[in-house]
This record gives sequence, structure tokens and C-alpha cells, in this order.
Amino acid sequence: MLNVVLTAVSGSFLFLLGRRWWGPPAGISAYLLWIACPSQTIYNSLVLSEPLYTTLMLGALVLLTAGEGRRPILRGVAAGLVLRWFNGVRPIAAVVIIALLSWRLVLKPEEWLLEESRRYWLGLLAALLAVYAVTGLLWQANLTRRIGEEPSTTPGYSVLVGFNQDSGGAWNQEDSQLLFSLGDAPGATAQQAQEGALEAAKDRITSGKVALLPLLRDKLRAFLGSDHACVGYVGSVVRHTKLFALACNGFYYAAMVLAGGALVRLWRNRERFAVVLLPLYVLGLTCAQMLVEVAGRYHYSLIPVLLLLGQAALFLPAPAETKIFQKNRESS
Repeated sequence: MLNVVLTAVSGSFLFLLGRRWWGPPAGISAYLLWIACPSQTIYNSLVLSEPLYTTLMLGALVLLTAGEGRRPILRGVAAGLVLRWFNGVRPIAAVVIIALLSWRLVLKPEEWLLEESRRYWLGLLAALLAVYAVTGLLWQANLTRRIGEEPSTTPGYSVLVGFNQDSGGAWNQEDSQLLFSLGDAPGATAQQAQEGALEAAKDRITSGKVALLPLLRDKLRAFLGSDHACVGYVGSVVRHTKLFALACNGFYYAAMVLAGGALVRLWRNRERFAVVLLPLYVLGLTCAQMLVEVAGRYHYSLIPVLLLLGQAALFLPAPAETKIFQKNRESS
């Protein structure tokens, strides 16, 4: 039931973003496609973190792309809190923050010459980063209280698995047993276990036994190559698994083709408004996953992003019509 609520909330965020950028039809289209997504429906039957952190990611985008106006500090504080929660569920909030900074500092640097725009974004970014940093300490303290020891801040095990040639960077029994052996050592802490896993990862990377390009190819295929991983989780209780896998992959590939067409249109129109955060998020998350453990379900948060991005292929005005919408886009 919680997953259904989260899907409704995330769909509403898609509607708000689509309506803001291309009008109500785009928002409705994005919401309906999200409802129709087969893998999203299947994942809703499982207890996984994907629906929650995806909703938080979309909520952060709604806050960050609301347009330059009043209350930048308040928006920055709210976005910082949402991103910290997002990072607590899945530690990839840095991807959103880097995408935001890349957009404002690299892709639209000329707006820093405008006093009103500069004042707005300096206030928002300062509030966001300050809240995100402070709440990180509070989050760590809360985890320490709940689990009885300080949690690790080193992703050693994930990096170790990510560079396992035999498993293609996916979970494997060998690395799992190593982590447990490090953690079960007398007096060992979570931080020490993760640091030991990181040292093992360094030894693996520098051993000369890891063929980097083939490994990255395998990881990219595992991460983005298909969308039927959800069927494997429910295969013992669901019939017609081949049909469900076909539906998931067909929908996923269609979403990628539509998003690809949207990127071409955005490039031709030289668009630099907030929609560029979508391809930046896709690129950032993909690059991040190439360094750590990979799994097919980890691309879940990319699916609504692809669906939203694809609306540009359907509703982005032709270059001759773009001026009609220019004022609204400049404000976002």
C-alpha cells in the first residue's frame, strides 16, 4: 500500500514537472506512462527502497526547478532536507547536487551576471548545501543510536563488488563472505570492515587481473541493458514470466527511444532550461554505478526520468514557436 501511495505521489511530481516545462498535456502523458510502466507495477509488490528514493528524487526536482521567485532560502532548506532523506535511503544524492551545480555554473553561467538571478541562486544553493551538510551529521547520529555503533562512511564493499570481473560487478558470494569475515573479527567495527574491503578492492584493481573495458561493458549492460530484473524477484509466485519480461523490456526500450528523440530536439533547440537536469542525472548515475556494485533494479529511478524527458519529443515546440514559451522557460 505504501508503494502505491509513493507511485501516486511520484506520478504527481511527474505531472507537475511536465506541465511546468511543456504544458498540461505533457504532464498528463508522463503520469499515464508512469502508471502503465510494467516494471513499476511489479516492483510495487515488493519491499524495496526504489519507490521511496525515486519519489524523493522527483520531489527534489520539483523544488529546485520551481522558477526564480521569492523564498529561495526556504526552497533551499526544503530541497536540502529532501536530498538528505534521499541519500539516507540510497546514497546517490550527490548525483542530483552535482547535476544542479553543473547546470547553474557551467551550462548557464551568463545568468550569474544578472543581480536578481545571482541573488536567488546563491541563497538557494547556500541553504541547500548547508542543510544537507548539517543533517548529514544528524543522520549519522540517529543511525548510531539505532544500531548501537557508528555506521561506516566508506563504501569499500560496494567498490570491491563493483570490480569483481567474474561476477560482472554484481553481488557475489565470495565478496559477501569476505565482508562478513572482516566484520566478525574480534573488536572489528563497521568502519574497519569497510576499510578492509576497500583495501581488498585496491588490491584487486591494481592486480592486473581486471580487464577494465570488458568489465565496464558488462556492468553497463547489467545496469541499462534490460528492465526485466523485477520478474526474477517474483518468478516463484507469478506465472507467464516470459510475457511479463517482454512487456517490461518493450516498454523500457520504447522509453529510451523516446528520450533519445527528445535529446535530439533539445540539442537542436539549444535548450538550457531546467530540463537538462534530466540527462545530467542519467549520465551521473550511470557513471557512479560503473564504480560500485551494479544490478538491474538500480536503474529504477531513471525510468520516470526517461518518461519525463521523452515528453520533449512529443510536446517541445518547433524552433519557430519557441519564443512563445521563452519567458516561462527563462524563469525556470
